[in-house]
Amino acid sequence: MRKRKELYDNGADWVTHSSIQRGPEDTRAWREQWGKPVTLDEMGYEGNIDAGWGNLTPQDMVRRRWDGVVRGGYVTHGECYLADGDVLWWAKAGALQGDSTPPP
Repeated sequence: MRKRKELYDNGADWVTHSSIQRGPEDTRAWREQWGKPVTLDEMGYEGNIDAGWGNLTPQDMVRRRWDGVVRGGYVTHGECYLADGDVLWWAKAGALQGDSTPPP
């Protein structure tokens, strides 16, 4: 089992908010510990690549974001779909491809 890295102490006076690259489970505890907004930047990506972090279903993507919001966090959305020509959307930008965040 891979050991989890220690989180930076976001309680320092000069830190205005945290930017976390983990799931939402500890969001409430982090908010209480640091007394600052918690931004959940990389909880995984909706996508179709082999890496576990890059092949979330649309439903799992929405569930993770919902969990982060109800725990008091600010969440981001990301996709990691392999397109024609072996181009990853997250690296080259373009139109969103997934179903968890339909276009307006």
